[in-house]
Amino acid sequence: MGEFDVTTQRRTQNVKSLTVLPAAEVLPALSDGGREKMLERLGRAAQKIAKKAEDSPIVQTLRSDIERLRNDLPLGGMDRYLAACYPDEVCALDYLSPDTLIAVSDGMRVFWSAARTTTGSSPRT
Repeated sequence: MGEFDVTTQRRTQNVKSLTVLPAAEVLPALSDGGREKMLERLGRAAQKIAKKAEDSPIVQTLRSDIERLRNDLPLGGMDRYLAACYPDEVCALDYLSPDTLIAVSDGMRVFWSAARTTTGSSPRT
């Protein structure tokens, strides 16, 4: 791995280290308290919702997903449980050093999404 000049496409120097981030955002085993703490949070959420509506599809989904996770079965869409796994909001950028260069593919899509997230509406062009 190395740095390169975009105009010549030639390597300018080698890179001494490289940080590779996980391919998945939700890794319960690596979170504070691990998988058991996440399951506990999900269980409390299911109980709270069940008090208002026991037959709610959300309660059924939560209970089903909790059971799958307890039995080490794969679960698609783990990102919906991000807050249960990581109660403190962080993102991958929080782990990078301040001088890290980040390349973004599909920059306009990211721009519009960030604008909607931060302001609640799309920016004017």
